[in-house]
Amino acid sequence: MSNLARVENNFEKSAMLALKASINKPDDPSLAKEALKLLHNAGMYEKSLDLIDKLPDKVVKIGRIKLYKAFAYSRTDGINNAEALLYEDGGISVPDIREGENSVTDLWFEIEEKKAAKKGLKFDRESAQPPAQLDFRMHVAKK
Repeated sequence: MSNLARVENNFEKSAMLALKASINKPDDPSLAKEALKLLHNAGMYEKSLDLIDKLPDKVVKIGRIKLYKAFAYSRTDGINNAEALLYEDGGISVPDIREGENSVTDLWFEIEEKKAAKKGLKFDRESAQPPAQLDFRMHVAKK
């Protein structure tokens, strides 16, 4: 039903149906990942954090889940929590990341941009250099 709602461009309904499925089976990492992806894409960050609070620790510790949690924190004014997750254990590890996916790097840019804004500073994504363990961009010349 969630996928049907998504295909019909009803992204909020799709996310809510996936959320319900994940809550009904909280030990299933696949359902949690899918629900969080749909919630993230729909901009429903508070709901993402609510779902994560209901998941068992073994699911919350999965890299992809931690990534969605960090984005949700970043987008709900929890920048310090987002940064802590990003750097936890030497840098967030997302084993199921796909070639060309820059979500970890994008999260770093987002966090750094928000930190600079809080200090009243400008942040230039073109000249900023993410830490190597968080930089998944292709064809980026190293300075």
